[in-house]
Amino acid sequence: MHRATISAVRRAPCDLLAYSAAPDLSAQRRSVGDCFVDITATIEVKLESLRAHASQIGAATIDSRRDMARAIGRTCGSAYAEAYEVLRLRI
Repeated sequence: MHRATISAVRRAPCDLLAYSAAPDLSAQRRSVGDCFVDITATIEVKLESLRAHASQIGAATIDSRRDMARAIGRTCGSAYAEAYEVLRLRI
């Protein structure tokens, strides 16, 4: 897995991470992302935090978040993962 760190904004090229919230909803995208974070140890905490907002997020949304994390995990060899796209920014 690619690991990246985000440092303070500086006057040099740097990598930024942008969360790819719904890679399966964009027909224009050819890939899920190019940086993956294994969230297997924290998936239940993430889903529990979504359940705390049940009046705004339905059970189907929570289930689909788990399914998406599982599918992304398969692409990088973990049980659950989140995908990010590394973007270049020149300041």
